[in-house]
Amino acid sequence: KAAIAAPKDPMPALRLANLYAGQKDWSDALTVMRGLAAQFPNNLDVLDLMARIQIATNDAAGAVANYRRATEIGTNMAVLFERYAAAQVVAGDVKGAKQSLQRAIQLEPTNIGLKSEEVEVEYKLGGLPAAQACAKALLGPKEDPSNAALWVSAALAREGKPADAAQVLADAEKSHPSSSLVLQHAMILAANGDPKKGATLLKTWLISHPTDANAHRVVADLDMQSKDWPAAQADFEKLIAQSPNDVVLLNDLAWVYLQQGNVKARAMADRAHALAPLSSAVEDTLGWIMVAQGDAKGGLPYLKAAAYAMPQDPTVQFH
Repeated sequence: KAAIAAPKDPMPALRLANLYAGQKDWSDALTVMRGLAAQFPNNLDVLDLMARIQIATNDAAGAVANYRRATEIGTNMAVLFERYAAAQVVAGDVKGAKQSLQRAIQLEPTNIGLKSEEVEVEYKLGGLPAAQACAKALLGPKEDPSNAALWVSAALAREGKPADAAQVLADAEKSHPSSSLVLQHAMILAANGDPKKGATLLKTWLISHPTDANAHRVVADLDMQSKDWPAAQADFEKLIAQSPNDVVLLNDLAWVYLQQGNVKARAMADRAHALAPLSSAVEDTLGWIMVAQGDAKGGLPYLKAAAYAMPQDPTVQFH
């Protein structure tokens, strides 16, 4: 209705296409976007969303063409060159992606994320030696030297080589240990199926760095992934004592309590819901706790709302 009321404004239709895309209704999303592309062929938001939908629907060539057009219009927008590079990688044009990322870095020379992406492209082109050389060359004069190892390890992990990624980080930790290195090392271990080992690594780090707040938080997450419920409970209770209104922490602790049959689970979930009544993750936790405690009728509306908002999450759909 908004699109009909304001036919010269692309925003309502863009939002509609975004809603369709969020539900993975690609047919309707593309129908809306084709109309927009015909009406607003040089609008950067239209070109960008159309390209992102094309990537999701395996039309890499179409996405490359739209991002090429976008970069011809937005010549000074690094984000467009970054997305152009991602589309080029999907389409198999890795050399072209390298050129696009180099242009993006010229526009935003302090953007660490762009540098990490270029290192990954260099790995695709020349393997580990090329990635390491690229990372070293991209380090700015005032940048943390550990960044090079972070970029290389991230590239290795994304290329399906987690053991090599972990080794790069372990080697870097010996020469210049840092929180960022240890955190990434722990998360790579967890992503490779060993959250317990990641948690142990961080707990060792925390002995000599007890004020590292990020490490404490990741330890809690990894203890939960490892299903070490008593350790996770202690972790989250300590964190919540410092941040009593952190919805994510409250929701996670409610879940940990539920796994142990702790009657505090419902009260903790209620606290999270009071702070974030529209959070789908919180609705799922609260609803499932209510079901587990015998109130299926009361929990079902929360679970329905969560399931509607997260149609692709199998756990939520199961609940």
